[in-house]
Amino acid sequence: MKYLIIFGLIFSSITLCAQENTYPLYESCKENIKKIEQKQCFETTFKIHLFDILEDSKQWQNTETSDVGLIFDVYKQGQFNLIFVNVESDSIKTIFEEAFDQLPQINPAKVYGNPTFMQFNMDLVYPPNQAVSVHDSSNKIKNKEGSNLSESLIKAKQEFEAVEAETKKYDGELYSSYAYIPLSHEIYNRFDREINLIGTNSHTAQKPFTYKDVKPYYDFKAVNDSLSFNKSSWFGRKLFDEHLATVSGKNYCLTVDFGFDLQLGRDTGTDLNTYNNTRVAFVQGGVGEKLTYYGAIFERQGRFADYYNRLARSIAPIDGNPAIIPGRGIAKRFNADAFDYPVTVGYINYRFNDNFNAQIGNYKNILGDGYRSLFLSDNASPYPYVKVDAEFWKIKYTNIWMQARNTNLLTEREAFQTKFMAIHHLSYNLNKKLNIGLFEAAIWDNEPGRGFDISYLNPLLFYQMVEFSTGTEGGKVMVGANYKYKWTDNFHSYG
Repeated sequence: MKYLIIFGLIFSSITLCAQENTYPLYESCKENIKKIEQKQCFETTFKIHLFDILEDSKQWQNTETSDVGLIFDVYKQGQFNLIFVNVESDSIKTIFEEAFDQLPQINPAKVYGNPTFMQFNMDLVYPPNQAVSVHDSSNKIKNKEGSNLSESLIKAKQEFEAVEAETKKYDGELYSSYAYIPLSHEIYNRFDREINLIGTNSHTAQKPFTYKDVKPYYDFKAVNDSLSFNKSSWFGRKLFDEHLATVSGKNYCLTVDFGFDLQLGRDTGTDLNTYNNTRVAFVQGGVGEKLTYYGAIFERQGRFADYYNRLARSIAPIDGNPAIIPGRGIAKRFNADAFDYPVTVGYINYRFNDNFNAQIGNYKNILGDGYRSLFLSDNASPYPYVKVDAEFWKIKYTNIWMQARNTNLLTEREAFQTKFMAIHHLSYNLNKKLNIGLFEAAIWDNEPGRGFDISYLNPLLFYQMVEFSTGTEGGKVMVGANYKYKWTDNFHSYG
Protein backbone atom coordinates (compact mmCIF):
# COMPACT_ATOMS: atom_id res chain seq x y z
CA MET A 1 0.00 0.00 0.00
CA LYS A 2 2.93 2.33 0.48
CA TYR A 3 3.23 2.84 -3.29
CA LEU A 4 -0.39 3.87 -3.68
CA ILE A 5 -0.74 7.34 -5.18
CA ILE A 6 -3.37 9.37 -3.39
CA PHE A 7 -5.10 11.89 -5.63
CA GLY A 8 -7.57 13.56 -3.30
CA LEU A 9 -9.79 13.41 -0.30
CA ILE A 10 -12.76 11.11 -0.14
CA PHE A 11 -14.86 11.82 2.87
CA SER A 12 -16.30 8.97 4.85
CA SER A 13 -18.70 8.81 7.69
CA ILE A 14 -19.81 6.19 10.11
CA THR A 15 -23.30 4.96 10.72
CA LEU A 16 -25.21 3.05 13.18
CA CYS A 17 -28.80 2.24 13.66
CA ALA A 18 -29.95 0.62 16.80
CA GLN A 19 -33.66 1.19 16.34
CA GLU A 20 -36.71 1.33 18.58
CA ASN A 21 -39.80 0.49 16.49
CA THR A 22 -43.46 1.45 17.03
CA TYR A 23 -46.25 -0.05 14.96
CA PRO A 24 -48.21 1.59 12.12
CA LEU A 25 -51.44 3.08 13.44
CA TYR A 26 -54.97 3.22 12.13
CA GLU A 27 -56.95 6.20 13.42
CA SER A 28 -58.95 3.87 15.65
CA CYS A 29 -55.74 2.58 17.28
CA LYS A 30 -54.18 5.89 18.31
CA GLU A 31 -55.36 5.58 21.91
CA ASN A 32 -53.41 2.33 22.36
CA ILE A 33 -50.21 3.48 24.01
CA LYS A 34 -48.50 0.19 24.85
CA LYS A 35 -46.57 -1.51 22.06
CA ILE A 36 -48.37 -4.84 22.51
CA GLU A 37 -51.72 -3.04 22.25
CA GLN A 38 -50.56 -1.26 19.09
CA LYS A 39 -49.58 -4.61 17.56
CA GLN A 40 -52.91 -6.27 18.38
CA CYS A 41 -54.93 -3.28 17.19
CA PHE A 42 -52.99 -3.05 13.92
CA GLU A 43 -53.37 -6.75 13.09
CA THR A 44 -57.07 -6.84 13.97
CA THR A 45 -57.95 -3.66 12.07
CA PHE A 46 -55.85 -4.72 9.06
CA LYS A 47 -57.69 -8.05 8.81
CA ILE A 48 -61.08 -6.31 9.07
CA HIS A 49 -60.20 -3.91 6.23
CA LEU A 50 -58.72 -6.67 4.08
CA PHE A 51 -61.65 -9.07 4.60
CA ASP A 52 -64.16 -6.30 3.84
CA ILE A 53 -62.43 -5.71 0.50
CA LEU A 54 -62.25 -9.45 -0.25
CA GLU A 55 -65.94 -9.98 0.52
CA ASP A 56 -66.95 -7.01 -1.62
CA SER A 57 -65.07 -8.50 -4.56
CA LYS A 58 -67.47 -11.53 -4.69
CA GLN A 59 -64.67 -13.62 -6.21
CA TRP A 60 -64.39 -15.86 -3.17
CA GLN A 61 -67.86 -17.39 -3.19
CA ASN A 62 -66.99 -20.56 -5.16
CA THR A 63 -63.38 -20.84 -4.03
CA GLU A 64 -62.04 -23.77 -2.01
CA THR A 65 -60.62 -23.06 1.42
CA SER A 66 -56.90 -22.26 1.35
CA ASP A 67 -54.22 -21.23 3.82
CA VAL A 68 -52.56 -18.01 2.67
CA GLY A 69 -49.24 -16.58 3.86
CA LEU A 70 -48.62 -12.87 3.29
CA ILE A 71 -45.39 -10.86 3.42
CA PHE A 72 -46.01 -7.13 3.09
CA ASP A 73 -44.58 -3.73 3.99
CA VAL A 74 -46.03 -0.54 5.36
CA TYR A 75 -43.93 2.21 3.80
CA LYS A 76 -42.81 5.31 5.70
CA GLN A 77 -45.56 7.20 3.83
CA GLY A 78 -48.16 4.79 5.28
CA GLN A 79 -48.85 2.85 2.06
CA PHE A 80 -49.18 -0.95 1.91
CA ASN A 81 -46.90 -2.93 -0.41
CA LEU A 82 -47.54 -6.65 -1.00
CA ILE A 83 -44.27 -8.56 -1.43
CA PHE A 84 -45.21 -12.23 -1.51
CA VAL A 85 -48.37 -14.40 -1.39
CA ASN A 86 -47.77 -18.01 -0.37
CA VAL A 87 -50.71 -19.89 -1.90
CA GLU A 88 -50.93 -22.57 -4.58
CA SER A 89 -53.72 -20.95 -6.60
CA ASP A 90 -52.67 -18.19 -9.00
CA SER A 91 -56.23 -16.83 -9.00
CA ILE A 92 -56.15 -16.33 -5.23
CA LYS A 93 -52.79 -14.56 -5.58
CA THR A 94 -54.40 -12.16 -8.04
CA ILE A 95 -57.34 -11.56 -5.67
CA PHE A 96 -54.98 -10.55 -2.85
CA GLU A 97 -52.86 -8.36 -5.13
CA GLU A 98 -55.98 -6.46 -6.21
CA ALA A 99 -57.20 -6.21 -2.61
CA PHE A 100 -53.90 -4.69 -1.40
CA ASP A 101 -54.20 -1.97 -4.05
CA GLN A 102 -57.43 -0.87 -2.34
CA LEU A 103 -56.13 -0.72 1.24
CA PRO A 104 -56.22 2.80 2.73
CA GLN A 105 -53.12 4.78 3.66
CA ILE A 106 -52.42 4.77 7.43
CA ASN A 107 -50.02 6.37 9.89
CA PRO A 108 -46.58 4.74 9.40
CA ALA A 109 -44.36 3.13 12.03
CA LYS A 110 -41.92 5.48 13.73
CA VAL A 111 -38.34 5.35 15.03
CA TYR A 112 -37.65 8.00 17.69
CA GLY A 113 -40.49 10.09 16.23
CA ASN A 114 -39.40 9.70 12.58
CA PRO A 115 -41.54 7.75 10.05
CA THR A 116 -39.98 4.47 8.97
CA PHE A 117 -40.62 1.28 7.02
CA MET A 118 -41.94 -1.87 8.75
CA GLN A 119 -42.49 -5.37 7.37
CA PHE A 120 -45.02 -8.04 8.39
CA ASN A 121 -45.46 -11.79 7.90
CA MET A 122 -49.09 -12.86 8.43
CA ASP A 123 -51.08 -16.08 7.92
CA LEU A 124 -54.78 -16.00 6.91
CA VAL A 125 -57.56 -18.35 5.79
CA TYR A 126 -59.27 -17.74 2.45
CA PRO A 127 -62.25 -17.39 1.90
CA PRO A 128 -62.53 -15.13 4.98
CA ASN A 129 -65.69 -16.78 6.35
CA GLN A 130 -64.04 -20.24 6.73
CA ALA A 131 -62.89 -21.14 10.25
CA VAL A 132 -59.72 -23.08 9.47
CA SER A 133 -56.73 -22.59 11.78
CA VAL A 134 -53.64 -21.50 9.92
CA HIS A 135 -51.39 -22.37 12.85
CA ASP A 136 -52.06 -26.15 12.81
CA SER A 137 -48.60 -27.56 12.09
CA SER A 138 -50.08 -30.97 11.23
CA ASN A 139 -51.91 -29.48 8.24
CA LYS A 140 -50.22 -30.54 4.98
CA ILE A 141 -50.19 -28.38 1.86
CA LYS A 142 -48.35 -28.73 -1.39
CA ASN A 143 -45.41 -26.59 -2.38
CA LYS A 144 -44.61 -25.51 -5.92
CA GLU A 145 -42.77 -28.74 -6.65
CA GLY A 146 -45.86 -30.79 -5.65
CA SER A 147 -44.39 -32.47 -2.55
CA ASN A 148 -46.25 -32.45 0.76
CA LEU A 149 -44.67 -30.13 3.31
CA SER A 150 -45.93 -28.89 6.63
CA GLU A 151 -46.60 -25.20 7.04
CA SER A 152 -43.49 -24.79 9.20
CA LEU A 153 -41.26 -26.29 6.49
CA ILE A 154 -42.80 -24.10 3.81
CA LYS A 155 -42.00 -21.09 5.98
CA ALA A 156 -38.46 -22.41 6.41
CA LYS A 157 -38.05 -22.52 2.62
CA GLN A 158 -39.06 -18.84 2.52
CA GLU A 159 -36.58 -17.63 5.14
CA PHE A 160 -33.99 -16.38 2.65
CA GLU A 161 -36.63 -14.50 0.64
CA ALA A 162 -38.06 -13.02 3.82
CA VAL A 163 -34.63 -11.79 4.95
CA GLU A 164 -34.01 -10.19 1.56
CA ALA A 165 -37.50 -8.69 1.55
CA GLU A 166 -37.05 -6.99 4.92
CA THR A 167 -33.83 -5.29 3.82
CA LYS A 168 -34.42 -1.60 3.29
CA LYS A 169 -32.51 1.49 2.30
CA TYR A 170 -30.53 3.16 5.06
CA ASP A 171 -32.26 6.43 5.96
CA GLY A 172 -30.05 8.11 8.55
CA GLU A 173 -31.13 6.09 11.58
CA LEU A 174 -27.70 6.87 13.03
CA TYR A 175 -28.73 10.39 13.92
CA SER A 176 -31.46 9.22 16.31
CA SER A 177 -29.53 6.37 17.95
CA TYR A 178 -27.07 5.82 20.77
CA ALA A 179 -24.15 5.74 18.33
CA TYR A 180 -21.14 7.71 19.56
CA ILE A 181 -20.10 10.83 17.70
CA PRO A 182 -16.40 10.43 16.74
CA LEU A 183 -14.06 12.56 18.84
CA SER A 184 -13.23 15.54 16.65
CA HIS A 185 -13.00 19.17 17.74
CA GLU A 186 -14.36 20.24 14.34
CA ILE A 187 -17.49 18.10 14.78
CA TYR A 188 -18.08 19.00 18.43
CA ASN A 189 -17.67 22.72 17.73
CA ARG A 190 -20.76 22.54 15.50
CA PHE A 191 -23.07 22.17 18.50
CA ASP A 192 -20.86 23.53 21.31
CA ARG A 193 -22.97 26.67 21.81
CA GLU A 194 -26.32 24.87 21.68
CA ILE A 195 -25.38 22.18 24.21
CA ASN A 196 -24.00 24.85 26.60
CA LEU A 197 -27.04 27.13 26.66
CA ILE A 198 -28.24 28.20 30.09
CA GLY A 199 -30.84 25.73 31.32
CA THR A 200 -29.63 22.63 29.47
CA ASN A 201 -29.03 19.53 31.60
CA SER A 202 -26.04 18.28 29.59
CA HIS A 203 -22.70 17.10 31.03
CA THR A 204 -20.05 18.51 28.71
CA ALA A 205 -17.09 17.36 30.82
CA GLN A 206 -17.65 13.72 29.77
CA LYS A 207 -17.12 12.83 26.12
CA PRO A 208 -17.78 11.35 23.61
CA PHE A 209 -21.50 12.09 23.28
CA THR A 210 -24.09 9.95 21.52
CA TYR A 211 -26.16 11.25 18.63
CA LYS A 212 -29.29 10.87 20.74
CA ASP A 213 -27.72 13.00 23.51
CA VAL A 214 -27.05 15.80 21.04
CA LYS A 215 -30.23 15.57 18.93
CA PRO A 216 -32.22 18.08 21.06
CA TYR A 217 -29.51 20.67 20.37
CA TYR A 218 -28.29 19.90 16.83
CA ASP A 219 -29.97 18.06 13.94
CA PHE A 220 -27.19 16.08 12.24
CA LYS A 221 -29.58 14.54 9.71
CA ALA A 222 -30.95 17.89 8.53
CA VAL A 223 -27.44 19.30 8.15
CA ASN A 224 -26.24 16.17 6.35
CA ASP A 225 -29.21 16.27 3.95
CA SER A 226 -28.55 19.95 3.21
CA LEU A 227 -24.99 19.08 2.13
CA SER A 228 -26.12 16.42 -0.36
CA PHE A 229 -24.99 16.88 -3.97
CA ASN A 230 -27.97 14.80 -5.19
CA LYS A 231 -25.82 12.84 -7.60
CA SER A 232 -27.59 10.32 -9.85
CA SER A 233 -24.69 8.10 -10.95
CA TRP A 234 -23.48 5.26 -8.73
CA PHE A 235 -19.97 6.71 -8.48
CA GLY A 236 -21.29 10.19 -7.72
CA ARG A 237 -23.65 8.94 -5.03
CA LYS A 238 -20.98 6.84 -3.32
CA LEU A 239 -18.38 9.59 -3.52
CA PHE A 240 -20.55 12.50 -2.32
CA ASP A 241 -23.89 11.38 -0.88
CA GLU A 242 -23.95 7.78 0.39
CA HIS A 243 -22.01 5.15 2.25
CA LEU A 244 -20.05 2.70 0.15
CA ALA A 245 -22.11 -0.27 1.35
CA THR A 246 -25.07 -0.63 3.71
CA VAL A 247 -27.26 -3.42 5.03
CA SER A 248 -30.33 -2.25 6.92
CA GLY A 249 -33.45 -3.94 8.25
CA LYS A 250 -36.09 -3.45 10.89
CA ASN A 251 -33.73 -4.19 13.82
CA TYR A 252 -30.20 -4.09 12.42
CA CYS A 253 -27.88 -1.92 10.38
CA LEU A 254 -24.36 -2.18 8.97
CA THR A 255 -22.39 0.37 6.98
CA VAL A 256 -18.95 0.19 5.39
CA ASP A 257 -16.88 3.12 4.12
CA PHE A 258 -13.38 3.72 2.81
CA GLY A 259 -11.50 7.01 2.84
CA PHE A 260 -8.35 8.52 1.36
CA ASP A 261 -6.59 11.68 2.46
CA LEU A 262 -3.41 13.42 1.33
CA GLN A 263 -2.01 16.52 3.05
CA LEU A 264 0.96 18.40 1.58
CA GLY A 265 3.03 21.19 3.10
CA ARG A 266 6.45 22.74 3.50
CA ASP A 267 8.59 23.60 6.50
CA THR A 268 10.09 26.94 5.43
CA GLY A 269 12.61 26.92 8.29
CA THR A 270 14.38 23.80 7.02
CA ASP A 271 13.18 23.66 3.39
CA LEU A 272 11.55 20.32 4.15
CA ASN A 273 8.56 19.09 2.14
CA THR A 274 5.94 17.58 4.46
CA TYR A 275 3.06 15.22 3.81
CA ASN A 276 0.57 12.97 5.58
CA ASN A 277 -0.98 10.16 3.54
CA THR A 278 -3.96 8.24 5.00
CA ARG A 279 -6.11 5.30 3.92
CA VAL A 280 -8.93 4.30 6.24
CA ALA A 281 -11.70 1.69 6.40
CA PHE A 282 -14.74 2.07 8.66
CA VAL A 283 -17.41 -0.38 9.74
CA GLN A 284 -20.24 0.49 12.08
CA GLY A 285 -23.66 -0.84 12.93
CA GLY A 286 -26.22 -1.94 15.44
CA VAL A 287 -28.08 -5.12 16.32
CA GLY A 288 -31.41 -4.80 18.07
CA GLU A 289 -32.29 -1.74 20.07
CA LYS A 290 -29.32 -1.69 22.45
CA LEU A 291 -26.12 -3.10 20.92
CA THR A 292 -23.90 -0.94 18.73
CA TYR A 293 -20.38 -1.36 17.42
CA TYR A 294 -17.70 0.54 15.53
CA GLY A 295 -14.29 -0.25 14.08
CA ALA A 296 -11.74 1.61 11.97
CA ILE A 297 -8.30 0.88 10.53
CA PHE A 298 -6.01 3.80 9.64
CA GLU A 299 -2.91 3.18 7.50
CA ARG A 300 -0.70 6.28 7.45
CA GLN A 301 2.69 7.48 6.29
CA GLY A 302 3.95 10.96 7.02
CA ARG A 303 6.85 13.38 7.18
CA PHE A 304 6.21 16.38 9.40
CA ALA A 305 7.76 19.73 10.21
CA ASP A 306 11.26 19.45 11.67
CA TYR A 307 10.26 20.37 15.24
CA TYR A 308 7.52 17.72 15.19
CA ASN A 309 9.83 15.06 13.76
CA ARG A 310 12.33 15.80 16.54
CA LEU A 311 9.57 15.53 19.17
CA ALA A 312 8.40 12.18 17.78
CA ARG A 313 11.96 10.81 17.82
CA SER A 314 12.64 12.11 21.34
CA ILE A 315 9.88 9.90 22.78
CA ALA A 316 10.79 6.83 20.70
CA PRO A 317 10.06 3.45 22.35
CA ILE A 318 12.83 1.29 23.73
CA ASP A 319 12.19 -1.57 21.29
CA GLY A 320 14.13 0.10 18.45
CA ASN A 321 11.33 1.74 16.49
CA PRO A 322 12.31 5.32 15.59
CA ALA A 323 9.42 7.38 17.00
CA ILE A 324 6.03 7.72 18.65
CA ILE A 325 3.57 10.00 16.84
CA PRO A 326 1.74 11.99 19.56
CA GLY A 327 -1.91 11.05 19.79
CA ARG A 328 -1.46 8.14 17.36
CA GLY A 329 1.11 5.60 18.50
CA ILE A 330 4.34 3.81 17.66
CA ALA A 331 5.83 4.47 14.22
CA LYS A 332 8.27 2.52 12.11
CA ARG A 333 10.66 3.96 9.56
CA PHE A 334 9.29 4.80 6.11
CA ASN A 335 11.84 5.57 3.41
CA ALA A 336 14.77 7.55 4.79
CA ASP A 337 13.10 10.35 6.76
CA ALA A 338 9.40 9.56 7.20
CA PHE A 339 7.21 7.43 9.47
CA ASP A 340 4.67 4.66 8.98
CA TYR A 341 2.16 4.61 11.87
CA PRO A 342 -0.95 2.41 11.55
CA VAL A 343 -3.78 2.79 14.08
CA THR A 344 -6.81 0.61 14.84
CA VAL A 345 -9.73 1.71 17.02
CA GLY A 346 -13.12 0.29 17.86
CA TYR A 347 -15.70 -0.46 20.53
CA ILE A 348 -18.80 -2.48 21.38
CA ASN A 349 -21.46 -0.56 23.27
CA TYR A 350 -24.52 -1.84 25.14
CA ARG A 351 -27.28 0.48 26.31
CA PHE A 352 -29.15 -1.19 29.16
CA ASN A 353 -31.76 1.59 29.36
CA ASP A 354 -31.95 5.38 29.36
CA ASN A 355 -29.84 5.51 32.54
CA PHE A 356 -27.10 2.87 32.21
CA ASN A 357 -24.54 2.19 29.49
CA ALA A 358 -21.50 -0.12 29.22
CA GLN A 359 -18.74 -0.10 26.64
CA ILE A 360 -15.56 -2.06 25.90
CA GLY A 361 -13.09 -0.97 23.26
CA ASN A 362 -9.77 0.44 22.13
CA TYR A 363 -10.40 4.15 21.68
CA LYS A 364 -10.19 7.48 23.56
CA ASN A 365 -12.23 9.30 26.20
CA ILE A 366 -12.29 12.85 27.52
CA LEU A 367 -12.96 13.96 31.10
CA GLY A 368 -12.95 17.71 31.60
CA ASP A 369 -13.94 20.79 29.61
CA GLY A 370 -11.86 22.68 27.09
CA TYR A 371 -9.62 21.81 24.16
CA ARG A 372 -7.36 19.72 26.42
CA SER A 373 -7.96 18.42 29.94
CA LEU A 374 -5.56 17.63 32.76
CA PHE A 375 -7.88 14.83 33.91
CA LEU A 376 -8.14 12.68 30.77
CA SER A 377 -7.47 14.06 27.29
CA ASP A 378 -7.87 12.76 23.74
CA ASN A 379 -4.22 13.72 23.11
CA ALA A 380 -3.14 10.23 24.18
CA SER A 381 -2.87 7.24 21.86
CA PRO A 382 -5.87 4.87 21.76
CA TYR A 383 -5.95 2.45 24.69
CA PRO A 384 -8.01 -0.59 25.74
CA TYR A 385 -10.70 0.18 28.32
CA VAL A 386 -14.01 -0.76 29.89
CA LYS A 387 -16.42 2.08 30.66
CA VAL A 388 -19.70 2.21 32.57
CA ASP A 389 -21.92 5.32 32.65
CA ALA A 390 -24.89 6.08 34.88
CA GLU A 391 -27.04 9.16 34.23
CA PHE A 392 -30.16 10.27 36.09
CA TRP A 393 -31.70 13.44 37.48
CA LYS A 394 -28.94 16.11 37.30
CA ILE A 395 -26.07 13.63 37.73
CA LYS A 396 -23.79 11.69 35.39
CA TYR A 397 -21.30 9.23 36.86
CA THR A 398 -18.56 7.57 34.78
CA ASN A 399 -16.26 4.66 35.66
CA ILE A 400 -13.33 3.79 33.36
CA TRP A 401 -10.88 0.91 33.78
CA MET A 402 -8.04 1.02 31.28
CA GLN A 403 -4.61 -0.39 30.44
CA ALA A 404 -1.64 1.82 29.57
CA ARG A 405 1.81 0.92 28.22
CA ASN A 406 5.20 2.12 29.37
CA THR A 407 7.23 2.19 26.14
CA ASN A 408 10.46 2.81 28.07
CA LEU A 409 10.46 -0.60 29.77
CA LEU A 410 10.30 -4.13 28.36
CA THR A 411 9.30 -7.37 30.05
CA GLU A 412 11.41 -10.53 29.89
CA ARG A 413 9.54 -11.48 26.71
CA GLU A 414 10.27 -8.04 25.22
CA ALA A 415 6.72 -6.74 25.43
CA PHE A 416 6.11 -3.23 26.73
CA GLN A 417 5.44 -3.07 30.44
CA THR A 418 1.79 -2.40 31.20
CA LYS A 419 0.05 -0.38 33.86
CA PHE A 420 -3.58 -0.29 34.89
CA MET A 421 -5.76 2.71 35.68
CA ALA A 422 -9.13 3.08 37.36
CA ILE A 423 -10.98 6.38 37.00
CA HIS A 424 -14.14 7.90 38.49
CA HIS A 425 -15.78 11.15 37.44
CA LEU A 426 -18.96 12.56 38.97
CA SER A 427 -20.70 15.45 37.20
CA TYR A 428 -23.52 17.39 38.91
CA ASN A 429 -25.55 20.28 37.51
CA LEU A 430 -26.04 22.33 40.67
CA ASN A 431 -28.37 24.77 38.92
CA LYS A 432 -29.10 26.10 35.41
CA LYS A 433 -25.69 27.79 35.22
CA LEU A 434 -23.23 25.91 37.44
CA ASN A 435 -21.80 22.42 36.94
CA ILE A 436 -19.33 20.88 39.37
CA GLY A 437 -17.39 17.64 39.09
CA LEU A 438 -15.20 15.33 41.15
CA PHE A 439 -12.38 13.32 39.58
CA GLU A 440 -10.37 10.44 40.99
CA ALA A 441 -7.82 8.14 39.35
CA ALA A 442 -5.58 5.33 40.58
CA ILE A 443 -2.66 3.82 38.65
CA TRP A 444 -0.58 0.76 39.48
CA ASP A 445 2.05 -1.44 37.84
CA ASN A 446 1.31 -4.84 36.37
CA GLU A 447 3.66 -6.51 38.82
CA PRO A 448 4.29 -10.28 38.93
CA GLY A 449 1.54 -11.96 40.93
CA ARG A 450 -0.67 -8.88 40.89
CA GLY A 451 -2.02 -8.08 37.42
CA PHE A 452 -5.33 -6.24 37.43
CA ASP A 453 -6.21 -5.67 41.07
CA ILE A 454 -9.93 -6.35 41.46
CA SER A 455 -9.94 -4.10 44.54
CA TYR A 456 -10.20 -1.22 42.06
CA LEU A 457 -13.47 -2.53 40.63
CA ASN A 458 -15.06 -0.54 43.45
CA PRO A 459 -17.63 1.56 41.56
CA LEU A 460 -17.83 4.25 44.24
CA LEU A 461 -15.59 7.02 45.43
CA PHE A 462 -12.92 6.89 47.01
CA TYR A 463 -9.86 5.10 45.59
CA GLN A 464 -7.54 6.52 48.26
CA MET A 465 -8.87 3.99 50.77
CA VAL A 466 -8.54 1.13 48.26
CA GLU A 467 -4.95 2.13 47.49
CA PHE A 468 -4.11 2.22 51.21
CA SER A 469 -5.55 -1.27 51.74
CA THR A 470 -3.34 -2.75 48.98
CA GLY A 471 -0.12 -1.45 50.58
CA THR A 472 1.46 1.93 51.09
CA GLU A 473 3.18 1.65 47.71
CA GLY A 474 0.32 -0.22 46.06
CA GLY A 475 -0.23 2.53 43.53
CA LYS A 476 -0.67 6.23 42.99
CA VAL A 477 -3.93 8.14 43.40
CA MET A 478 -4.87 11.53 42.00
CA VAL A 479 -7.96 13.51 42.97
CA GLY A 480 -9.34 16.70 41.51
CA ALA A 481 -12.37 18.89 41.00
CA ASN A 482 -13.73 20.86 38.07
CA TYR A 483 -16.43 23.43 37.41
CA LYS A 484 -18.16 25.25 34.58
CA TYR A 485 -20.19 28.43 34.98
CA LYS A 486 -22.45 29.78 32.22
CA TRP A 487 -22.42 33.56 32.60
CA THR A 488 -24.51 33.97 29.45
CA ASP A 489 -25.48 31.76 26.52
CA ASN A 490 -22.29 32.92 24.80
CA PHE A 491 -19.78 33.25 27.65
CA HIS A 492 -18.64 30.46 30.00
CA SER A 493 -15.75 29.94 32.36
CA TYR A 494 -14.38 26.58 33.45
CA GLY A 495 -11.47 25.13 35.33
